[in-house]
Amino acid sequence: MGYVEAKTVVKEPNLEECAKSMLEIFRSRNVASGQSLMASDVYIAFVSRGWSGTDYASAIQYAKSQDWIKDEGAEVTLLEAGFVATGLWDNYTSSKAKSPTSG
Repeated sequence: MGYVEAKTVVKEPNLEECAKSMLEIFRSRNVASGQSLMASDVYIAFVSRGWSGTDYASAIQYAKSQDWIKDEGAEVTLLEAGFVATGLWDNYTSSKAKSPTSG
């Protein structure tokens, strides 16, 4: 009898997936638009999620191309579009809508 060799298919992550995973780091730390994280902290958190250094470089480049972040060498700054992409903007606006009004 013969046997069938099982092959594992590994899906290559696309650039947007990499970048959104990086944005999740900003979200998990409640970073607002215009605020920064140390690039080394972002890198460590990113690779601890199972991504590679190459994925990190790709994520940075993609996020910059989308105007989600500004790479300032030692720091990575979350820009307004990145803040919106994290979903934190939705939380911010919905909490403002629910706040009591005086009157």
